[in-house]
Amino acid sequence: MHGNLKMQAARALDGRLRDLARGMRQAEAELAFALREMADKALYRMLGFSRLGDYAEARLDMPAGKARELAELARRLTELPEVERAFRQGDLSWTKARQVARVATREDEDAWVGRAKEMTNRELEGEVARARGEKPRRRLVLELTDEQAADIEDAVGHLREEMGSNVGQGEAIALLVRRAMAPPLDRPGHQIVIHDCPRCEAASRDVNGGTIPVSGERLEEAREDAEVLDLRAGGTGLRSTEIPPTVRRAVVARDHGRCVICGARRHLHIHHLARRNAGGSSHDPANLCVLCSVCHKSLVHGRFVRLVGRGGALEVELRDGTRVRADGRRHPVPLGSPPVEVVPGRTRVPAYLRERRHSPGRRRRIDARGHGRVTDPCVEACVR
Repeated sequence: MHGNLKMQAARALDGRLRDLARGMRQAEAELAFALREMADKALYRMLGFSRLGDYAEARLDMPAGKARELAELARRLTELPEVERAFRQGDLSWTKARQVARVATREDEDAWVGRAKEMTNRELEGEVARARGEKPRRRLVLELTDEQAADIEDAVGHLREEMGSNVGQGEAIALLVRRAMAPPLDRPGHQIVIHDCPRCEAASRDVNGGTIPVSGERLEEAREDAEVLDLRAGGTGLRSTEIPPTVRRAVVARDHGRCVICGARRHLHIHHLARRNAGGSSHDPANLCVLCSVCHKSLVHGRFVRLVGRGGALEVELRDGTRVRADGRRHPVPLGSPPVEVVPGRTRVPAYLRERRHSPGRRRRIDARGHGRVTDPCVEACVR
């Protein structure tokens, strides 16, 4: 009897909470369309605010970013009446409606609304990303002190300058984390666990709330320089490393402990010139070389360059077929290139050299001079 009363109380409270949640979703929908009107008519200016976000923070106690996203969602839903109806009725939260609006069309919006009702937010994000041909993304909220936030902003800014591109903040933070987990030179340094099942030929990685699949390409990258624990034999398993320590030390010594492309001495990886699944060996130093994390991930695995030859005698082939010596110099000179015009105090640098990995500040100095003329001791020393 006591158990039945508890069940009745649980069901009653569950019904009340569900009604409250629906009411909250309906209120968010009304907020979205009201914010759209406020933004489209610029009515916030009549109240003394220059931006919608400023108005939302001061009058609604709402983060500026959420206010802008709600207004933009309401605009997109004018072309998706079924999604708008589900949103207004409280069947979809604003975060689910935002995801559906990224992919749905008039022809398939009913199907997407049905899927969204049955899925969690994370599952829906993954489904939408796959439908758009993208990798699923996760929203991560950090609580930081002002000093910690400033450190992250500075680190991201330095990384963007180093890479010469305005990478997204999420991508930049992920790259900085990978650098922190980069393999030390005397042993493999993978700090994450990837489960690889030879029987079903599937791989996964444990995360909070379950597992996520690991693509074949990502698994092969991990295998390049990892520690392997084979549990098929039972007990504590058989432990091995892809690259024997003696071979690793020989490769690092031969490449002078620096990236063979840019010469960096930090955040270094061991790279296979011929992958294991293509017959490449982890025991042959001639099949291995040292790369920094930026060149490894962005240039080599990004297929912007190709390493040609054997370890110790490598060339870097650019997309246009030009080859440069892989000798660890930041500004390599293409093989067989014409002499570079050297002017006292100024150097004329050809296009292939200007387009390589200069920081934004260095590129601005190049452009400011015009016709590729720069006053840059580093470049001048390289091309002489």
